[in-house]
Parts: sequence; C-alpha cells; structure tokens
Amino acid sequence: MFKKVLIANRGAIAVRVARTLRRVGVGSVGVYAESDRDSLHLSAVDEALALGDGGAPDTYMNEARLFEIIDRTGAEAVHPGYGFLSENAGFAERLAERGTVFIGPRPEHLSRSHHLIQRTDINVHRFMFRFNVVDVCDAQSIVRLQRLDDMWTKIP
Repeated sequence: MFKKVLIANRGAIAVRVARTLRRVGVGSVGVYAESDRDSLHLSAVDEALALGDGGAPDTYMNEARLFEIIDRTGAEAVHPGYGFLSENAGFAERLAERGTVFIGPRPEHLSRSHHLIQRTDINVHRFMFRFNVVDVCDAQSIVRLQRLDDMWTKIP
C-alpha cells in the first residue's frame, strides 16, 4: 500500500479521496490554486501545497508544478480525481516514467478510450472511467481493477 498519495484535484472528489486515504492509514497531499485557498478539501488532507495563481491550466493542470510537489512530499501515487488530468494519457505516462503510480486507467487505455470517443461521437469515456478509478489499493480494489483491466483490453 502507498504511504502518501497526491490528490491532483479540488472539491468533493478531493475530500472523498482524502477521507478514504485517512481511513486506511495513507497520507494525503492536497493542492490548491490561490483562489481555492479556503476550500474544504484542504481541511481533509494531511498536507496542502499551493499551485500558484491562475486558472486550471496554470495550476491544477500544471504538470511541472505537480512533479515538484511529488518530489517535495515523497508522494508515491497521484489520484487525479475527475476532469483536469484524469483523462490525460500523456500525464499518466510521464508519471509512470518517474516511478509514480497513476491511480486510474493505464495510459494505453486512456488513449484507446479517446479514440473510441472520436469514432462513436458519444461520451462513453466518462462512463467507463468512473468504473475504473480506484480510491484505495486494497485487495478487493485490486481484484476489481484487474477485472476492469481485462474489459479494457477487449475494446477495439
């Protein structure tokens, strides 16, 4: 199990992930844009670090800043929450290259689902992604994730 997870998001999803991590004894790192300094999710995490000023592209989607925070805090994994970087295969790949776990679909599955959306013109990806996010890597979650991983490999 991880010792510390960076939650790369804000709002209700960040609160839920932080509370789950606390229940299973895993440390949590929250991030925030200056405009979110007083947000509820910061009271739910063990550590909170600022991403700086600006909108989402300059803060929550700023990979360089997130990598700095990962290095500074020693986070072993990143939970992307919903939106922002959660559907970014490149981000998941860059995390893997650094030896940091992306809690979510594998990069190749994110890419595959992106192509599926382009072909079908419906928002299947969000539906599938919700069923492939693991909040905590306990034994049950790992079994569930393996079943879902098997499902993903069957998508054309």
